[in-house]
Amino acid sequence: MVYKIKWTEIAKDNYHEMVSYIYDILGETVAERFTDELQSSLGKLEMFPFIGMQRSILSSVRKLTVGKHHILFYTVIDNSEVVLNVLDCKRFT
Repeated sequence: MVYKIKWTEIAKDNYHEMVSYIYDILGETVAERFTDELQSSLGKLEMFPFIGMQRSILSSVRKLTVGKHHILFYTVIDNSEVVLNVLDCKRFT
């Protein structure tokens, strides 16, 4: 079964902000690579919704590493995966 991916508004906003930031600081090639890595991760999620590591604090929330420096937080509800947020680990450490 293929799950449908949905995004929260916060996740969408953070994703767009992240792409703009990467584009401005590191250039188009790196921004495209990040977008490609995210799309690849989302493709895996559609097929394997429980691939992400379960959080110990909020067991319904899972996290999936995207590339080297980004984390996607999501939850599985019925036949959907809801992307809760996407974070750049380098910007918050």
